[in-house]
Amino acid sequence: MKGMFKQTVGSCLLIGLLVFSACKKTEIDREMQSAQDLHLAETVCNQIIAIALAEAHAEPLVNNRTDSTDSNRLAVDCASKGLFGQVANFPGGTVTLSLDYNGVACADIDNKARQGNLSLVFTNNYWSNRNASFVASPSGYFDETVMVNGNFNFRHVGTDTFEVTLEFGKITGSGFSFAYTFSKQVYWTQGSDTDANLTDDVFVMEGSFEGTNRNGRSFTGAIETPIVWETVCGYSKIGEVTIVPSALAARKVIYRTNCMNTATLNLHGEDSALSLK
Repeated sequence: MKGMFKQTVGSCLLIGLLVFSACKKTEIDREMQSAQDLHLAETVCNQIIAIALAEAHAEPLVNNRTDSTDSNRLAVDCASKGLFGQVANFPGGTVTLSLDYNGVACADIDNKARQGNLSLVFTNNYWSNRNASFVASPSGYFDETVMVNGNFNFRHVGTDTFEVTLEFGKITGSGFSFAYTFSKQVYWTQGSDTDANLTDDVFVMEGSFEGTNRNGRSFTGAIETPIVWETVCGYSKIGEVTIVPSALAARKVIYRTNCMNTATLNLHGEDSALSLK
């Protein structure tokens, strides 16, 4: 009798669990914040890549050139440009190429307001040499209302081909901040032969990334279809990125815009709009 009672109770518990499981509402993954933060980080960081590469390429001193046509060219409409450090001895020692907005927000090449400083540091090698490198560091640097921090490491790997990594990346806005790092291969496909003109610069970017969104959820991902970036536009124009938030399914961020701040999030086969926030 006791054995039958235990068996009956066990069966009832099992049936109860099965009924509960069957009746429990399935949670639907609608997490968008990781993709939203990725879209914002890519937008502000890709323009730093484009401006830094253009300025490094145009500066005669760090490229072992004697021309001066473009040595005083401004990357943007309102930033002052200067060389500091061991200028007379370079490539011996360190030289810093500084883009300084003097703390005043102003309209940049893509009509976005920027302020702060972007410093490009070259050490013991001409940037024009294969495998040369430099580090670009923003300080008090704002793209519109978003502050960017971190070390952008550039390496010259071939003709108009570069490796770029971001270390200690942090994106901060009004009431939020999040971490973001990447490793990219960048190809300068148009405009490298016109130093004095940023409006014709086009870059193609591949690579992978990781971060922790503003809500504390980590994510990883990779560029599946190369990103096309035009400096004068200031937004990703073409490309497709896969992002995987922690403990959730992969989703895609798709760029197919005509110089707009929007992207498309594809989640579970359904499309929704992403905009910069």
